[in-house]
Amino acid sequence: MKGRLLHADVIAGVLAVVVALVFLNAAGRLPSFEVKLAGPEFFPRVSAGLLIVLALLLVASALRRSRTSQAAEKNRGDGDEDIKAVFKVTVVSVAFYYAMHFFGFLVAAFLYCMLLTALTQKKKNLKAAAANAVAVVGVVYVVFSYLLRASLPAGVLFR
Repeated sequence: MKGRLLHADVIAGVLAVVVALVFLNAAGRLPSFEVKLAGPEFFPRVSAGLLIVLALLLVASALRRSRTSQAAEKNRGDGDEDIKAVFKVTVVSVAFYYAMHFFGFLVAAFLYCMLLTALTQKKKNLKAAAANAVAVVGVVYVVFSYLLRASLPAGVLFR
């Protein structure tokens, strides 16, 4: 099982790097404006660069795990908890998409971040989850509203 998981992580990481390189190539063909900081090619390039970094971290993590002892794998269990966590995160992500249209981005993102933090913590601490959500939403608000001067979706409830 461990060998298959390691192999899958390495393959996924390499494929993600290839996809990111395709994105970088496609972003290079978009028009660039000298006047603006963020032209149409800016976000695809940033996204592709971030994807490359994360994919390389995945590959490095998988290779590092291959060198660790098998005792950690014995303590891991059969993976049912991981599958349940992925399912929960997927459900919360889909709910975020629909909640954003109703509540708007800021309220929905706060609830989304709070739920994700609460779901992924071993010890459930709602105060820490709320503080984390406020910090993330605050940073997103500052970046979009002040640095990029872009409006965030308001939602049906606040129009």
